[in-house]
Amino acid sequence: MRINKKSFILIVITIAVISAVIYFKPREIDTEYNGIMYRLGDADYSENIKIKISGYLTKGVFKGDKFRGNIIIGGKERSGLLIEFDDSHRGLLYYLDRYTGESEVYNIISENLEKEITLCVLEKNGHGSSWSEGDGLMISAPADNRKQALEISKRLIGNLANNELK
Repeated sequence: MRINKKSFILIVITIAVISAVIYFKPREIDTEYNGIMYRLGDADYSENIKIKISGYLTKGVFKGDKFRGNIIIGGKERSGLLIEFDDSHRGLLYYLDRYTGESEVYNIISENLEKEITLCVLEKNGHGSSWSEGDGLMISAPADNRKQALEISKRLIGNLANNELK
């Protein structure tokens, strides 16, 4: 059986369109992690923390992925989030509680939100919020101890990390 040129082109275009629709369709995420919160430069500080992520992840065409949904960190829900990831899988989680006026900022790094995540917690100081690679607060998941959390951060942060993460 012989396929003419027009039929072949139509089949190829159809396959490409179906593949693009499948690839770029928002994917539902509903994941819960056991994680560890730890402070760089303080080997004695670590704390168990739960992270729950629920929402939709959309693959980016020319930019990074976008996440829309809710994230619960340590029992506190941050809802209605839009996190835009760059090409290095880094995004900014900014949350403003409209009832209390309190804000929180995290740098979030994840190549796959369903697999692992690390957060740099920006802590409030006299001039706003900041994070330091010398003594910054981190959260990594899934992890059962500080060593596992550091390994996740090393993998995800890479060469931006301080000496403790290298």
